[in-house]
Amino acid sequence: MKLYHGTSETAAKAILAAGEIKPRGRKKSNWKEHPSKSTYVYMTTAYALYFGMTAIKDKNDRIAVFEIDLDSLDEDNFRPDEDFIEQYSRKNVPDPNVGLKTRTANARKITDKLAYAWEDSLEFMGTMAHCGAIPKSAISRVAIFDPKL
Repeated sequence: MKLYHGTSETAAKAILAAGEIKPRGRKKSNWKEHPSKSTYVYMTTAYALYFGMTAIKDKNDRIAVFEIDLDSLDEDNFRPDEDFIEQYSRKNVPDPNVGLKTRTANARKITDKLAYAWEDSLEFMGTMAHCGAIPKSAISRVAIFDPKL
């Protein structure tokens, strides 16, 4: 199965030089209100271009989309996207005063325990995560898009 990781062309060059797509680590998340998990690399079937747009920091940069061969990765590292867990859990939250920010933070804490739900995350949201770096050997190709065209 092929999935996609969207980023900036600048980041793509660094990824190819390093030989792996690394989790963001201490770098600032593109999602200010609900930051992504710092130890995960996120992949999608549907939103790679959008995620690439959010990664662009320089107006002259372009979007890069990595195609990743999921079959070449260790399934033990697959995780559901915490946004999937948050959305799924909305109906189960007993207190209606618990907001999105709290639910997302709580979901982020339990993604490792819910690793088995990665396929549901991919099916229902079109996103999933990989715990740890994705090696260059799992990258099938990279496409560059100019958002200004």
